[in-house]
Amino acid sequence: QAISYRSRVTVCHLEDNRCQDGNWQPAISIFIDRNGNQQLDSDERLLLESGPFHSQDSIFYNRATVRFLADGLASGSNGTLSYCPDKTVEDGQSIVVNQAGRTRRSTDNVKCDD
Repeated sequence: QAISYRSRVTVCHLEDNRCQDGNWQPAISIFIDRNGNQQLDSDERLLLESGPFHSQDSIFYNRATVRFLADGLASGSNGTLSYCPDKTVEDGQSIVVNQAGRTRRSTDNVKCDD
């Protein structure tokens, strides 16, 4: 999305239009963040918002946000987003984000708790 919109894009859980540190459980939002302040300002656009995750599921990312620059790079926000149904690693899956902004799905290195 960052390349398509030629703008910085932030992925996080928003509460009162601000990214919340380490709390991914309620929902994940993707929005254009032109000024990089990790909040959805009135002149910025919400691109996508997931619904809440089931309370027995676990979602974890090793950073507060994933930020993609206008050129698609995720410089400084690379990591692994893990999703564990029923908080169990056996059924868990991850999305790995590298510095270049590329993502891949994985069943390795799944983390189900913080």
